[in-house]
Amino acid sequence: MTNATQIKNTVEENYNNYDGELSLAEWVEMELDNMPEGFDCFFEKSWDELESDEQGERIDGIRDALGIRTITIKHTDGEFDLSTTETDYQAILKLAADTAVLEHGLDAADISQPEFDSAWME
Repeated sequence: MTNATQIKNTVEENYNNYDGELSLAEWVEMELDNMPEGFDCFFEKSWDELESDEQGERIDGIRDALGIRTITIKHTDGEFDLSTTETDYQAILKLAADTAVLEHGLDAADISQPEFDSAWME
């Protein structure tokens, strides 16, 4: 079993035991923000031993293993990052609009459609 497979299986199993309302991507982002050393068991070096660029590479590797992508959503007042495991365009667009309204107090129309399309295709 590869490290990526171990990460995917273990994290998904832990997420399935989570009793909250966050999506897998949101839950993983919360874990990476609050306790990135919680993923040390999958790597030879601990989080604290890593240089800043190595920490970024580790976070990217964890996201890749789980199929999480982060899209920067630009709107009239700035931007926010949206992390998701979703791959369907319409589902991501709906998630972006819901996130804009519920978490950022924006109107869904404030999201720049051309810039969303560009970010989605990256």
